[in-house]
Amino acid sequence: PLATSLPDELNRLYYLAISQTYLTGTIPESLGQFQQLNQLDMNGNIFHTSISESFGRLRGLVVLDLDENLLSGPIPSNITRLSLLQELMLQNNFLTGSLDIL
Repeated sequence: PLATSLPDELNRLYYLAISQTYLTGTIPESLGQFQQLNQLDMNGNIFHTSISESFGRLRGLVVLDLDENLLSGPIPSNITRLSLLQELMLQNNFLTGSLDIL
């Protein structure tokens, strides 16, 4: 499993790729503190949680790839406020709802 909290020293993290690693469990809320994060690639794991509202704090995010997990629940509406987001990949999960994108 991925640690439930991540060290503060990672707050300058720009790119995080942990795809196809078969990590299980939940995605830590503390991931939302990495506001410098530009690309987050967590596809192909076994995360069985909802997408945290903390993802809405990732203001620098350009790419968010969470496809091919076991994510469920609603897609947080604050993801649409990520003004730099260009790629959002959520396929092959069990998410509900829709996004209002202009």
